[in-house]
Amino acid sequence: MTAQNNTMNTADFYLSAFLLTQGYNLVRLEALDNRKLFCFESNDKIRVIKNEYYTLQTTVEPNAFKAAIKQLKARIVEFDEGRWHNS
Repeated sequence: MTAQNNTMNTADFYLSAFLLTQGYNLVRLEALDNRKLFCFESNDKIRVIKNEYYTLQTTVEPNAFKAAIKQLKARIVEFDEGRWHNS
């Protein structure tokens, strides 16, 4: 996970879905070998939220998480087909 140019980047699919449920915008998607790199708008709080996620100190509404997973999968398909363009 890296932070560059006001973005927080991760290859963790489920962290990315969680960040979507927290209102973070996916601004870029990149190919990373056979995986994807998800790039989110960053702010001071995103590192705290990421840490809470990895230390199991947060909750998410199950239907919101399911919807975010579907949204992320759709973005990956659109990216792979050349239909989703990075901001």
